Amino acid sequence: DLAIIGKGLIGAAAARHASLISTPSPPNSTIPSSPPPSLHNICLVGPDEKPRNKWTEKDDIFSSHYDEGRITRRTDPDPIWSQLASASIDRYNDIYKQSGIDFYKPVGHLAVASPQSSDSLFKRRINALDQGVPYRDLDADELTVLYPHLKFAPGSTAILEDSGAGYISPRSLLKAQVEAAKALGCCQIIPHVASRVDNNVSDDGEASFVVTLSNGEVISAKRILVCTGAFCDARPLLPDGNGGHFELDLLRYTAQTIHFHVSEKDATDLLERGMPSIIYRGDKSEWAYVLPPIQYPDGSWRVKLGGSRVDRYNNEEQFDKYRTPGTRSLPTHEHVVKWFRSAGNSKDFDEMKEMLQAMLPGIQPVKVTSDACATCKTSSGRPYIGQLCDGLFVAVGGCGLAAKSSDEIGRLAAFAALSDTGWGLDESLGEELFTPRLK
Repeated sequence: DLAIIGKGLIGAAAARHASLISTPSPPNSTIPSSPPPSLHNICLVGPDEKPRNKWTEKDDIFSSHYDEGRITRRTDPDPIWSQLASASIDRYNDIYKQSGIDFYKPVGHLAVASPQSSDSLFKRRINALDQGVPYRDLDADELTVLYPHLKFAPGSTAILEDSGAGYISPRSLLKAQVEAAKALGCCQIIPHVASRVDNNVSDDGEASFVVTLSNGEVISAKRILVCTGAFCDARPLLPDGNGGHFELDLLRYTAQTIHFHVSEKDATDLLERGMPSIIYRGDKSEWAYVLPPIQYPDGSWRVKLGGSRVDRYNNEEQFDKYRTPGTRSLPTHEHVVKWFRSAGNSKDFDEMKEMLQAMLPGIQPVKVTSDACATCKTSSGRPYIGQLCDGLFVAVGGCGLAAKSSDEIGRLAAFAALSDTGWGLDESLGEELFTPRLK
């Protein structure tokens, strides 16, 4: 048995892949072949999303997938993140076919850099060429001609990736992964918070684990895969076998976005002009990512931006190497919960509002709102995927990059957890790239 704790994007992906490799005749898929595993009973543990207006004082487990837009792209300055993304994008259609849920819009992706920040584009080109990812270079004039409604710093150049890049709905991707796992018949969904995990030894001497749920029920599992992201230390979930618990070297930071609620007319105009998803690197610490108009469940059309113009938090000493400009560290679970409830910082809200208005000067929002979530970074800059001790595995630390790549991260984790060696057979990426680090 395998209990996957954390029903976010990585945990749900792991559940689908664990179900796939536990099914005698899996549907057509682009995942690597694997020998039949000895584990067949799988459960995915985690609460359903609760609307913000129904949060109570007792609620302290949230998620960053409570949204409709995340950029997806193959080009990346880091070759490993590029490979994780490519493998995931290649399977988006599999997930859609298995679930019937649409979550992916290949509207293209535009990486833009001012002259001072052009090094980020150079690294993308190198990795794209090495991995055979098609792209198009745009000089300053071509950028203006193709996207006259978008404004960037003078002299900015860009890379246009229009073969499969765009954006995904993290909400819908999660639903699709869960429905696909359920359809395979090997996965039970348990909609409760896992309160703790403890070691257990049965009468026959076989080691296993006991998962206590928030409703008081108990699950026994031979193996545990923890995928709880920024909430990894919210509960004692990583028993070390000696009465204590493992502490992962994870660094959590604030993330804030603003939403321009736009008229349907403005949304239609931007979409008809072919607005792609955008990542922008300006001078000094300025950066932003922008999503084209997306219709949200409440019927509103929104253009979303996250980013920073002035790094007003650069006096922090701890974890400064890993901090994205404009974000702040969240050292404890209490800090994470307070930040999620805050909906963001008012000064950052004003700054990001000015940034988006400057990038889209022809748009007048009917309303502007803010949202807050958290990123979970690792000291390696790549996700932690692997075994902590016999039977106990983790897949955490998305580093603010994991939504688009979550299917491959979940697959690597599922293959590792169901293997006899702690890592899947014949993987193109070695386990040493993702080795979990402890404090």
